[in-house]
Amino acid sequence: MMKLHKKLIVQIGATLLLMILVAAVWGASIIQIYYRMITTEADRLANTQRYHNLALDELSATGTELISIRAERYKLYYWFHSRCWDIDEGCESQSRPWKDLLIYWRNN
Repeated sequence: MMKLHKKLIVQIGATLLLMILVAAVWGASIIQIYYRMITTEADRLANTQRYHNLALDELSATGTELISIRAERYKLYYWFHSRCWDIDEGCESQSRPWKDLLIYWRNN
């Protein structure tokens, strides 16, 4: 009876460890795929246009306006990276997907 109990505890522990490992390795990619699936092309195009308009506005902005523009661009940058879409560069999310997702979640 005691052997069976220990075996069950080991099996449950191994299963939980495996689930944590799978979530750590593939969880972020699954979340990014899900975000891409639920995001419309119209939203993507609108945010791309907004991002580039903000980049142009940033060139002539100063003071609090500049800070505001950069904050909005920052949010949009991570909006794209949470979906592993490029904006201004290659997708660095491949090497740090959890970091990009956590920053996106914290700012939205």
